[in-house]
Amino acid sequence: MVNIKSDTIIELLNTQTSLTLEHTRTKLIQGKQYSQIRKIEENQEVVNELFSVFSKRFVENKMVEWEKKNDYEKTSDWKLRVNEESKKEKLSDLMEEAIVTYAESEMANVMGKSYSNFYFYSTKCSGNYDADKEIYNLKVSKLGLIKIPVSLDEAKAFDEAVKSHSIGRFTPFDMVFFIKDDKLALAEAKFKLGYINENIYTYINPDAKNRKKTKKEIERENKQQAFEQLSQANKYYNDKDYKQAIDCYQKVISLSPDIMAANNYKALGYAFFFTEDYSQVINSFKKALALDLIDGDVYLHLGHAYNKLKDYSNAIDAYNKSIRFMHDAKSCGVIYNLIGQAYYDSKDFTNSINAYQQLLALSNEQEFGFLNEQDKAIIYNNIGAAYIGKEDCKSAIKNLEYTIVIAPQMALSYYNLGNAYKCDNNQKKAIKAYKKAAKLGEDDAQSILKEQGIGW
Repeated sequence: MVNIKSDTIIELLNTQTSLTLEHTRTKLIQGKQYSQIRKIEENQEVVNELFSVFSKRFVENKMVEWEKKNDYEKTSDWKLRVNEESKKEKLSDLMEEAIVTYAESEMANVMGKSYSNFYFYSTKCSGNYDADKEIYNLKVSKLGLIKIPVSLDEAKAFDEAVKSHSIGRFTPFDMVFFIKDDKLALAEAKFKLGYINENIYTYINPDAKNRKKTKKEIERENKQQAFEQLSQANKYYNDKDYKQAIDCYQKVISLSPDIMAANNYKALGYAFFFTEDYSQVINSFKKALALDLIDGDVYLHLGHAYNKLKDYSNAIDAYNKSIRFMHDAKSCGVIYNLIGQAYYDSKDFTNSINAYQQLLALSNEQEFGFLNEQDKAIIYNNIGAAYIGKEDCKSAIKNLEYTIVIAPQMALSYYNLGNAYKCDNNQKKAIKAYKKAAKLGEDDAQSILKEQGIGW
């Protein structure tokens, strides 16, 4: 017959040996020491409630697992991953995780959840109101006394909600736990009544004032502030106060980079665009696109920003990417026009002509076309100017003469036609074209004629 002294069992439990409660119960039953079972269970309950016991086991097990070298992990990578600095950081993270896990374990028999609402089980929660102090004394199993400020005029409704024990009538949320005297304690929480009551009742434990907040708490607070800043940023943006909007968007990104990250960089880019800070436009849009943002308009404005900085190569690249997201021929045509202009400004006249011709072809493919006669005149004028850049004078003249047929009052076309004739060494026709341009108010044509002492 096995005979185990009760004080030996208590000692084993207190030193956290591998002896389990079930194993101990079996030994006692075999020894017919039934009177000791209750004492051991009570002692085990106390041990289980101590955070130091739980956290020691929890952290040690997790650390051992984390420190192991993976079978498919290079030794060099393992040494970079597991070092003194990373161990300290991991230990800190695991202690925070231990509190969360401990809280979940301790509160499992105290609280439940229905849809998005938490609630206390009826047998685990009670309370009464102190009218003199205007404090509701909420008593919750495992957490003890929670003193919640409640005004006199709201006290009855609050008390009825607590004592109704109906899901949704009394709801705790944003609960933050900490460890006090080696046990779970509530640091802060908010409470609301029913589904439509907008009043929020806040509890802050005075004993938790100087505690160190966990990373998750800081993240949650930062996220809340970030949403507030985001709302303010959008308001400033809509009011066209772009400098204030920029400041708020930057605060959002600083506080919580993951909140609508791509969209925040996108909005920031637009705000910078309206303040004409094109370097920051590029920086913001590139970050948005790096976060897998799929947006043709962002590529379009990115192209505009590069264009403003005379970085024509990147402008053209951005414009070409934006075309892939356009759903109608006219929008594509607008971009081909921008590409043609960017090539022209970079003195790549051949590709400039190609882009403009693609624009004309695209319009002609449509049943009714999207270019009117004035639009076509501008495109043919630009093609003519590009041919002048190539010193292909004959082609330039051909396109510009067509331009003035469909738009006889376009001063710029007459000026460019004058340049084309000059390129072709036809001074007489050049002067005639310059005169027509001058009469229509073209400043450059007037300057040329004045220099030569020719009136118009």
